Amino acid sequence: MIELRELREEDSKVFDLGDNKRRCIIQAGLHSRNWDTETLEDSDCSLTTSDEAGFSHKSKGSRLLSYIDGLTGKRRIYPCFRNKKKYIEVGKVFPFPFSRRKSLKNSLIWEGEDITFKLLIIPEGIKFEAILKSPSAPTSFSFPFSLVGLIWDKGKIKDGEEVVAIVSKGEAVDSSPEPIFKPLTFDYIGEKIEISLDTEGMIYPITVDPQVVIQPSVADGYTDQYEPDTNNGTSGVATTVESAPGRNKFTLLKFTLPDSIPPEATITAAELHLYGYAGWANRTYWACRLTQTAWVENTFTWNTYDGVNSWTTPGGDYVETDKATTVTPTYPNWVIFSGLANQVQYALDNVGGDVHILIRDSVLNEVSWPYTCFRPREHFDTSLRPKLIVDYTVSAPPPPPPVRRAILTTFSKYW
Repeated sequence: MIELRELREEDSKVFDLGDNKRRCIIQAGLHSRNWDTETLEDSDCSLTTSDEAGFSHKSKGSRLLSYIDGLTGKRRIYPCFRNKKKYIEVGKVFPFPFSRRKSLKNSLIWEGEDITFKLLIIPEGIKFEAILKSPSAPTSFSFPFSLVGLIWDKGKIKDGEEVVAIVSKGEAVDSSPEPIFKPLTFDYIGEKIEISLDTEGMIYPITVDPQVVIQPSVADGYTDQYEPDTNNGTSGVATTVESAPGRNKFTLLKFTLPDSIPPEATITAAELHLYGYAGWANRTYWACRLTQTAWVENTFTWNTYDGVNSWTTPGGDYVETDKATTVTPTYPNWVIFSGLANQVQYALDNVGGDVHILIRDSVLNEVSWPYTCFRPREHFDTSLRPKLIVDYTVSAPPPPPPVRRAILTTFSKYW
């Protein structure tokens, strides 16, 4: 396969398969824009270092800027978000004496007696992570996070009206054989991001996983029958499928086909890849076409598709026509739905290229409560985000006009 680089978009790649056949991979965070060359490049998570505070040598993507503090002699870390043609520095995160820091690729790690603290550099920004080793570890902590020239709006970081980053609520997971997941309390107070966790009933070590990401251009979430008026589209923690009496859950997904797939294209194959990190194996799942396409990610619930208007059927309106079926593997693993070509073709022909999918267990109201948790579109590791792979054909270009040779004959006429 040869990539057609001229067809790159921020969230998609296109490959030429020959004979007018192409493959498009759609996944948030595939590329970062190099504003110096005005090109899209593979996302680069390298650490930028400088001896000058507030200055970065890199020109693409989001970065951590590392520099030596002239007053303390300690190295400090700045997360810098690329906004159009400038970096936005989002405050000093944590001072690291070099003698207590060890480097790994794309990460910084600080080891304490009761806690391990990590900074992971990702295409969308930065991911904080802490591992609580024992009950004596703190269950609340904060990061200096100075929003110079920016606005905090309920977890969104704005430059004027433009959202440049989203602080996900995050989660914590313990070391139980059947892991316990708990959401974090997350807020911005007094130029600090404050995080707290209720560890009751959890087994150490506990991984605390808050994160900062840029909003990708797709949508996902899940509807929850047990909490029918709760929105589960903006937590950034997980999307879930579950089958249980009165507690069924459906995952909702939206992908926007890139302009590189022309309206007249014929879709020949399509696969949906979701990364499951916890749940039951050997469950049959359906990927159905979601028919109510006006659902709103940050307001939909089990009862409504936008916080106001009701679904025709609670949980989400869908049809089983052209559904794709798969059997879940042992987790963690990819769950792959093949046979989505007709759904993608329908989206291209009828819904402006927006592919809306609902994932459900084939059997509802199971008393054993089988479930799967998928990594969402906001997940810090872009390689584990939901991915749609589309094969299609384009019309063959018209043959070139025939080359006509003019034969000129000179006749001499003698009088």
